Amino acid sequence: MLRLALRALLRTHPDPGMALVAWRSALVEAARTSPELPDYARNSEYLSERCQVFAEDWTAELVERTVPASSVAGVAGDAS
Repeated sequence: MLRLALRALLRTHPDPGMALVAWRSALVEAARTSPELPDYARNSEYLSERCQVFAEDWTAELVERTVPASSVAGVAGDAS
C-alpha cells in the first residue's frame, strides 16, 4: 500500500526530483531526532531494521523513478 502511495505522489508531484531531495532531507532529520514511538518499541532491533529497510527501499524507488537510467548507470560504473 505504501508503494502505491509513493507512486501516486511521484506521478502528481510537479518536480519528482525535488521529492527525492525532500525525502533525503527527511531521512537526515529523522536520524538526528528521537523516534515518535512508544517506549516498548524504541529499543526494538527488529523495528529498527524494518525501518531501515523501508527507508532504503523508498530511496531506491525514488531514485529509479526520478533519475534518468543513464545517470544511474554512470554512477554505478564509477563505483568500480
